Amino acid sequence: MHVIKRLLPWCMALMLALAVGACGSDDSGTSGDSGAKAESGKKSVKVGLILDGAADDGGWSQLWAEAAEKVKQEIPGTEISIVPKTGYGAPMQKAAQTFVAQGYDLVVSSSTGSDGDIAKVAKDAPDTKFAVAYGTRITDNLASASPAIEEGRYLDGIIAGAATKAGSIGYVGGYPVPAVVRPLDSFTMGAHTVNPDVQVKVLYVNSWFDPEKERQAAQALVDDGADVLAMDANSPAVPSVAKSANAGFVGYGRSRAANAPDQWLSTFTFDWVPYLKKYIEAIQNDTWKSSLDYWGLKEGAIGITELGPNVTDEAKAKVQEARDKIISGELKIFTGPITDNEGNTKVEDGDVLDTSDELLACCDWHVDGVVGKVPKS
Repeated sequence: MHVIKRLLPWCMALMLALAVGACGSDDSGTSGDSGAKAESGKKSVKVGLILDGAADDGGWSQLWAEAAEKVKQEIPGTEISIVPKTGYGAPMQKAAQTFVAQGYDLVVSSSTGSDGDIAKVAKDAPDTKFAVAYGTRITDNLASASPAIEEGRYLDGIIAGAATKAGSIGYVGGYPVPAVVRPLDSFTMGAHTVNPDVQVKVLYVNSWFDPEKERQAAQALVDDGADVLAMDANSPAVPSVAKSANAGFVGYGRSRAANAPDQWLSTFTFDWVPYLKKYIEAIQNDTWKSSLDYWGLKEGAIGITELGPNVTDEAKAKVQEARDKIISGELKIFTGPITDNEGNTKVEDGDVLDTSDELLACCDWHVDGVVGKVPKS
């Protein structure tokens, strides 16, 4: 889905001083040189990828870095250079400006909410194309890559709801922003399809990567009776607690089965490859048209990992049924009536939130069944 990481000033200064040399490699060894020639007649596209975290963080940023490697193989001649650990404001703008100055064709930010910074740079660089994860500002040269996480999280909720015996699921959240709250609400609604009485207890750690806070939150949830844990974070802290407590475990964005194999249940997955390929091919073919691409299971931007050993055949069948209905359009997750956990109707009976604008704005409230409030900034 991550941002709000601050780049150390000296680190950013060093990378900017080295310019393309610094942008061309990161702490995971990703090189900006594809090592292959472009296909005959095709333009070789240079892509600058700005990550909010480390390219080997085990989560959000690593998924972007891995997608970059796949795209370089699938579109020969593509050059992708990475700047990791980049925060909002001046660091983000400087990184984008450096790529523009070095003649990069496409600049992509993985940081949700960074479109304000990127839009400032894009305005002064009309010949360069830009894209932001979950961006809401679409201009002639600025697009948005927005996976429908709630579709995958709904499937995770079915699995978690079937797995809990205590009727209590603990959820370690990052920041209480719509990109986190919406999937959590969807997760809860999925759990309720198999167990209407399930409670999902959420604790926000206000970080995308803080192993100690994540561990403390997970332990507090287990101590409060949760026998299944889910996470919206990157570190191995939550699976470690699940393993120690023998609690079922749902990951975030990539498989964590190796961390707690006996407790592993599932997780949805991201795939940024379809987005990067679309942008690169549009530049090659001179067919760029900025859009908000809200893609999910149907488009392959969202998937689901292997299921754990304790997931029952009945739960697997329910997941497959829901997946098929989401892809066909028969199942729209945010279909009313939906009530929040304070008794207020948020989606009227017969109404549905299904446009990209409606879904991206949702939610600053928790559905009935979630224990906890969305903190207000």
